[in-house]
Amino acid sequence: MKVENFCVIFSIGSLFIMMVWIFADVFMRTLFNSPIPGTTEITGEYFMVIIIFLSLSYALRKKDHIQVLVLFEKLSDKSQSVLKILTNILILVVLIISAYTMFNTSIDSLERNIRSSSVLGYPISPALFLIAIGITFLCCRLIVESIEEIKFLISDKN
Repeated sequence: MKVENFCVIFSIGSLFIMMVWIFADVFMRTLFNSPIPGTTEITGEYFMVIIIFLSLSYALRKKDHIQVLVLFEKLSDKSQSVLKILTNILILVVLIISAYTMFNTSIDSLERNIRSSSVLGYPISPALFLIAIGITFLCCRLIVESIEEIKFLISDKN
């Protein structure tokens, strides 16, 4: 929970920095016809990764994600819990594979020193690593939620 809070604060800080950076880029481009090199790439490949992936588990914890509840709300509480557990397991399988692949890709990218194709030529591996971390935190949150649902089912039977 503290890690999620730290990550979301880091995401908010990154959003603020990205906002200032883009404002400065537009200001420089408009007044001096000299934009900040690599702004589009840095904001897209680093800031957006930080903002999105490091705040996913926090959004899930706070229930601030999009849900389609038309049929779900018509189910009983027990059926809703069972469905949540099953969907969490399915999502976990996909996310664990994604996190594993992303960790391997980030390590490979680091070892091969793969860099962006922009003017700045910055390394790509930190962004890939942040994606893997964000997906891993989301997996942890799904596991916690599944355990809470299982506890609800067990307590409901007694």
